[in-house]
Amino acid sequence: MSDEMDQKLTAAAAAWRSAQPEPPEPDLERLTERRTASWAPYAVAAGVVVLTAGLAGVAMLGRGDEPPAGPRPDTSTLEVELVRDGDTVEVTGTVLAASGDSVKICELNPSIAVHPAPAPTCSPRAVSLAGTPEGIADWTVTDGVRHTKGQYTVTGIWRDGEIEQQSIRQADSGQGQPISASAGAVEGRFPMPCAAPEDGWRADPPEQTETANSALVQHVDGRPNAYSGVWAAYPSEGVAVMVVGAVGDLADARRTLRAIYPYNLCVAKVDHSAAELNPAARRLGSADRSWQAEVWPDRARVALTLLVLDQAALDKIGDDADKVIVQPFVRKRAT
Repeated sequence: MSDEMDQKLTAAAAAWRSAQPEPPEPDLERLTERRTASWAPYAVAAGVVVLTAGLAGVAMLGRGDEPPAGPRPDTSTLEVELVRDGDTVEVTGTVLAASGDSVKICELNPSIAVHPAPAPTCSPRAVSLAGTPEGIADWTVTDGVRHTKGQYTVTGIWRDGEIEQQSIRQADSGQGQPISASAGAVEGRFPMPCAAPEDGWRADPPEQTETANSALVQHVDGRPNAYSGVWAAYPSEGVAVMVVGAVGDLADARRTLRAIYPYNLCVAKVDHSAAELNPAARRLGSADRSWQAEVWPDRARVALTLLVLDQAALDKIGDDADKVIVQPFVRKRAT
């Protein structure tokens, strides 16, 4: 394994460990339901992918000690994205027509690759389509269930929890659900908010930084009231910088953290600590069976995946509105 890949794996593991909130108490009644998990932590391998993907988009998104630029998703900002009856909405997913049920567009539940394949089923993030969808060319049947092979994007009118279809088109290959426009820049993941030192960032070998890296993560994890977490940024090829989000005095935080980690280090001001974000993620993750909540320490926010941001959802979010980035399955179409 190359030194560069070893460095990425070490940084990814550190960022993953720091991002994990405490596990919620099990809800025994809900364990018997077929539902998507309310928590979606990164696996270490997935963390490597995310961090590697950030190489191009992370560059210099901000300077100094301020968090990356982006609108604050407080209640007033979320209301811009609020879906009401009569609004034009858009959704991308698999169209499924089970016998005796309405036609739905949804995110499918995961299935095991076996032969013969089991019938696909919708996750809780599913919405009915009023009428019969036209323009679908790739209908197929699996174990008696009619569904599309690929994903489709439906545009229509939101009314009484359904979509009155106006148009349907095959989604582009690899297209997923975009993050809400009010959520803050999605390209702001794993930012590099500090200017380089005068002599530039060093390409420290991973075997030299590994022990200090672990000590840094342990220190930050043990002080959730002071920090949002740790992540790795890559200002240039082969160079990793450990970034810590701090809510208190930056000068004090730098002195403390520099003594623990005397390598490439950036300490950035953030709005919320892990002690604020973790309880919010636990509450929101259990507030609705279609919701998933994940702490993003680099944005000092809780990423909330949900079916639709309607008034009922906004009421459930409540006082945590300033802490969330919403990712709705059904989203208001930009005008």
